[in-house]
Amino acid sequence: MTLEAIKAEIEKLPREQRRVLAAWVADQDDAVWDEQIKADFDSGKFQSLIQRAQKEFDDGSIREAP
Repeated sequence: MTLEAIKAEIEKLPREQRRVLAAWVADQDDAVWDEQIKADFDSGKFQSLIQRAQKEFDDGSIREAP
């Protein structure tokens, strides 16, 4: 089935079913995003940013939010 065919079928769905489908797609996107962030974090991709933020906090140039 092509993407165009899927879109055409979705357009035929009642509003409530489209809402449920949209929520499901959003959940799928969120899960992929979460996996990517975890993989980036586990790989050390953010380590330099974390160190920089910690240094600025330690130096007093930024402070903890109230």
